[in-house]
Amino acid sequence: MPPNTAENLLDLLWRDYSQLNPQAGAIHKLLESRGDRVVNDHIAPRTYDDPRVGVEVLARPFTRLGYRAGDDYTFTAKKLSARHYEHSNGNLPKVFISELQLGSFSDRLGSIVCGLIDQVTDDDLRRDDLPVIGRP
Repeated sequence: MPPNTAENLLDLLWRDYSQLNPQAGAIHKLLESRGDRVVNDHIAPRTYDDPRVGVEVLARPFTRLGYRAGDDYTFTAKKLSARHYEHSNGNLPKVFISELQLGSFSDRLGSIVCGLIDQVTDDDLRRDDLPVIGRP
C-alpha cells in the first residue's frame, strides 16, 4: 500500500535504511536508551540527471504528501546538482535530492547508467512509493 502521509513515507524510508544499515538502528536505540532525543533534520536521496529518473521524478512522492520545492544547489567538485524540499510541518526533515551529472563522467559510465535506467519501467517511476521500492 502506498504511503498516505509524509510521516508514513519517512517511516518506511527509515525502516528500509536501518535494515540495509543495521548499525544505524543500533546507534539510534543506544542514543534513545541514554535519554537522548534523536532528530532527523534531513534525508538525502540521490539519483542521476537523466530526465527519466531525475530530481523531479524522485520528488513526486514527497510533493504529493505536502513537500514543496526550495532552493537549488550545485556542487561542482562532486559533479552534483540538488534541490531541497520542505514540508509545512516544520518537525519533518527536509529532503535534499541530488543528481549525479552524468555528462561530467566518461561515456562508458554514462552508457552503463543509461542501460540500467532503460530497465526501469514507467510504472515503477510513477509509483507513489518510488523512494522505498528498492532498486527497480
